Amino acid sequence: MGEARALPLFAAVGNHEYWFDPSGEEIGRFLDKPVLDDTWYRITVGPVEIILLNTAIVEDREKNWAQVAWLQRELQRLDAEGSERWRIVAFHHPPWSQSFAHADWYWRKEWRAVQAYYVPLFERHAVDLVLNGHSHLFERAATGEIEYLVGGAAGGVIGFPGSDHAPSAHAERTRTLSHVEADAGRLRVV
Repeated sequence: MGEARALPLFAAVGNHEYWFDPSGEEIGRFLDKPVLDDTWYRITVGPVEIILLNTAIVEDREKNWAQVAWLQRELQRLDAEGSERWRIVAFHHPPWSQSFAHADWYWRKEWRAVQAYYVPLFERHAVDLVLNGHSHLFERAATGEIEYLVGGAAGGVIGFPGSDHAPSAHAERTRTLSHVEADAGRLRVV
């Protein structure tokens, strides 16, 4: 247990924090910090720039525009610095998924805002990998030079397919845990 506590844990806020814990008290106690106060941020870990976003707020026009503007500034800063670090962006709601949560009939449409406002920035500023959750399916996809990985359910209910909005190369109903390794020449997810 001591070794696990020494590892960094970076939280990307999701819909359950907003629906069932709007104050962030429960998740904040788990992570020893108030995550709803710092809902988007960038950190550097070795040869990787990690950008964590909050897609639970994309339907709030004011907060969404603030986050989009921040993301654009951070990516432009990396471009201007000539950073050769890998660029990983992580957030809860995937832009594409075969999950029923991406079906036209589903009542929430966070993925549309992610596709419209965030994906173009990823493409313009050479993001390498996008990590997501939400759908409870394990999915891999690529658009252009960007790899997308949706982590399947680590616990709880496994998701159900029901949409054809995904350019997925692979999708399955399974439990997963992803491990990211990086050095200057290679970024690998196992």
